[in-house]
Amino acid sequence: MEIESASAKSNPGSAFAVFVGVVALWLFAGATFFLLPLSVMASDGCFEGDARTICTATGQQVVGFLPLMTAPIAAIAGTWGLLASGDKPKLAYVVAIVALVLVWAVVGAITK
Repeated sequence: MEIESASAKSNPGSAFAVFVGVVALWLFAGATFFLLPLSVMASDGCFEGDARTICTATGQQVVGFLPLMTAPIAAIAGTWGLLASGDKPKLAYVVAIVALVLVWAVVGAITK
């Protein structure tokens, strides 16, 4: 089993797949970190007594801060998941991608 693991690490195709996975994760996390907090500007159309979630202070804070907290954590955890040996750490990559998708869904639901 040790030999099989060592040969898998030296496989150039596997290394390229890990590289592509890490780059895709960091691009997605970067877009989440830099672009998604700008969705707070959806509150520009709010008026007195507007019941939409984005028109509340809490809704605006969630839209502003949730991407800023989730993106760095997801990027670091997902990178660790891809670079660590074994199958269980790979789950961290999947969880990181799912967390970023959920942040986009939550912010989209609040700003709708």
